[in-house]
Amino acid sequence: MARAAGIIPLIALAIQIAIAVWVYKDAKKRGMDNAILLTVLTVFTGLIGLLIYLLLRPKDVPPGPPVSGV
Repeated sequence: MARAAGIIPLIALAIQIAIAVWVYKDAKKRGMDNAILLTVLTVFTGLIGLLIYLLLRPKDVPPGPPVSGV
């Protein structure tokens, strides 16, 4: 039982880190200048911050460089 109690916080931390990395990459992909600030806010506010980010982020992704077919 004690072993599971030690693993649960590690799983929660891993999920929080994964969310932070995803928010940062998504914000950069959408051309947002404040990607680091959004990532920090998401880390401190957890799932509520993620939901707010998802609601307020730009819907369109700016076009990237053309992909060359080989």
